[in-house]
Amino acid sequence: DLSANHNIEQNVEVIEEAQKPTRLFQLLEEIMQQKECKTIIFTETKRRADDLTRGMRKDGYQALCIHGDKQQSERDWTLSRKFMLR
Repeated sequence: DLSANHNIEQNVEVIEEAQKPTRLFQLLEEIMQQKECKTIIFTETKRRADDLTRGMRKDGYQALCIHGDKQQSERDWTLSRKFMLR
């Protein structure tokens, strides 16, 4: 039986493209202050997902991405990972 998780909070902000990286990292810093801080970030393209993941890892975040160009085994492995706070 599937059911919705009512503990999920979704926020949408409409901002200029140039403001997105700064705002994203502001949000991530806020999220990291919470006890449980799992986050999903959606991107428009697979390339952007890969680029964003690389940038986040460079900045010390334990980030992984999934998309259609990844093998199913890679996607399953990524979804099974549990990270510790940075």
